[in-house]
Amino acid sequence: MFSPQRLEFSAKTLFPANVQFRKGYNLLPRLKIWEQRLKSVVDIMNRRQVAALALFVFCCLGFIGSMWLIRTPNQDGDGTDNPEGDGFVIVSELVHNIILMIGDGNGVGQLNATRKSLGAPLFVDSFPIQDLIYTFSLSGLITDSAAAATALACGIQTWNGVVGMSSVGMAHRTILEFAELINKSTGLVTTSRLTHATPACFASHVQDRNQESLIGQQMLFEHEIEVLLGGGRTMLQPFFSGAVAAGYTIVENRSQLLDSSDDAKLLGLFKHSHMSYEAERNASLEPSLAEMANLTIQSLARNPEGFFLMIEGGRIDHACHDNNITNTVGDGLAFNDAVDVALQFAEEDGQTLLIVTADHETGGLWVNTTSPELDVEWSTTGHTGDRVPFFIFSPDLSIIPEMDHHTDMGRFLFRAFGYVETADGKIIQSVYRELLTRQILGIFEQDRLYSTIKIRVLDI
Repeated sequence: MFSPQRLEFSAKTLFPANVQFRKGYNLLPRLKIWEQRLKSVVDIMNRRQVAALALFVFCCLGFIGSMWLIRTPNQDGDGTDNPEGDGFVIVSELVHNIILMIGDGNGVGQLNATRKSLGAPLFVDSFPIQDLIYTFSLSGLITDSAAAATALACGIQTWNGVVGMSSVGMAHRTILEFAELINKSTGLVTTSRLTHATPACFASHVQDRNQESLIGQQMLFEHEIEVLLGGGRTMLQPFFSGAVAAGYTIVENRSQLLDSSDDAKLLGLFKHSHMSYEAERNASLEPSLAEMANLTIQSLARNPEGFFLMIEGGRIDHACHDNNITNTVGDGLAFNDAVDVALQFAEEDGQTLLIVTADHETGGLWVNTTSPELDVEWSTTGHTGDRVPFFIFSPDLSIIPEMDHHTDMGRFLFRAFGYVETADGKIIQSVYRELLTRQILGIFEQDRLYSTIKIRVLDI
């Protein structure tokens, strides 16, 4: 009988030379299992049992199932699910620029509290499209920021804690990476650490959101992001020399930032960890979210090819975890000011898609909207599974599809920049697998074939 090592070698030789095993996937234990099963087959066949043939077929089917984790790498070998030349074409873009704004934890209650404190409508209240969207991940009804941001950045569902990777641990190209591919400028702005879950999902691929050192290396050295602004100086400080060599100008306070508008690549780190809550911010040292947004937009807009920018109000979530309504509202108002900056640019530019949403709701915040005072109640210090609001401003409202889940929004961002799956792409492959599985199990409904393909493929 084959040894495990021999069997592993033989399994690999069954496939073309350009086939790779998924990085980090240890095939040996599975092969040992199948070797044991094949040994059983041989023993039974030696006893000339009639059941031998059926068992052998079962083993073969199981081995083929294991091989589903084997894939053909893309042409440039970067290990992403949606590589150039592997299942997509680039057609005419629907918009020239995309600004995606994420209020971390900023659900319906948080917006109501911010409106109540402001005593006036928020800037998002003037957006022509307003709706609610589901946030659940593969881990369950309640998502975390990593899974939610992966859904927005990649258009796929994954497990809580996973950054920019699929459910089986394969890196998936993000909208920021696709923007770079088509020569657009890119930027990430946040009030949290730059290596925190939400910004990380747009520019890194790791199995655990706590791998922030690795996230920082990927963000700085595996991309050409023009503007990176936020907190997290301690986490990225070991890479400062490499960042300078990569062309970044590093700024560490507000005055340095405001004097750096002409720098081609900018890395701004204004606190050792997260930036301060707005109510506690030292305005002489830390820029506001609106100031960071304005400088970044003006910098990226110099590229005639367009840009992608993600802006996060990251500390809204932290205040909600603490059930601190003062900081929730304070950072909510700062986020509202940043929305104003982005909206003014989008209105004047006429080519920019602006989406404002949340990754999830935090705290289960309820606001008594009939009270003249700010009267609130919290139901948890964690996340909830509530749907969250989204608001869209677009130069052409006819391009906006129906969006029920974050993954719908993520896929739409790709389509807005001209990305379309082709017949050998992952989405169509997944449809074929689904249809085949239904046929094998005897539960496939023939009259749903057209609608299934239309929903999963044609409307991307």
